[in-house]
Amino acid sequence: MKLNKILITIWALSLTACGFNLRGVDGDYHFPYKNVYLDCNVNAVCPFLKETIVNQNLASIVTNRESAEAIITVSDERTNTENSNFNAVGQISGLKLTYEVTARVYNKSGIQEMPDIIAKSSNTINYNNSLILSASQEEQTTMDELHDNVVRIIIRRIVYSRPYMGSSDVESK
Repeated sequence: MKLNKILITIWALSLTACGFNLRGVDGDYHFPYKNVYLDCNVNAVCPFLKETIVNQNLASIVTNRESAEAIITVSDERTNTENSNFNAVGQISGLKLTYEVTARVYNKSGIQEMPDIIAKSSNTINYNNSLILSASQEEQTTMDELHDNVVRIIIRRIVYSRPYMGSSDVESK
């Protein structure tokens, strides 16, 4: 038993000594663009996307397409709510919420840089007919979480679809 603990400790130390860490830990992304223009037709997710790019210092948001290194468009929003569970008397007791958007990344010339990014997130919540107000608040909170998840998916796919090509001593911001 003691030997197992020693071996696990040695293994963990060797992993950390070689610089191993999980992808994207603490938002440590090398965003491939210095400045981006957001073309969003989706009001629900665009504020989350802009806030994430700005707060994590991934890139600068510019207000015109001409000065942008990349143009990120977000469109084709799809929201779905379906019954997932029923109680013994046939009333709805659970809902499955699904949110999906499509993002595209274009360069200055208007050429699409990578395949369409279809970001989809879903979650199941408990639903109680007698607590309609509480259920609708929980549904809205869950939708906000889904929007946040979709933004993270979009950013990860941009980062990992177009690997950072510069040397390790050059910042990507």
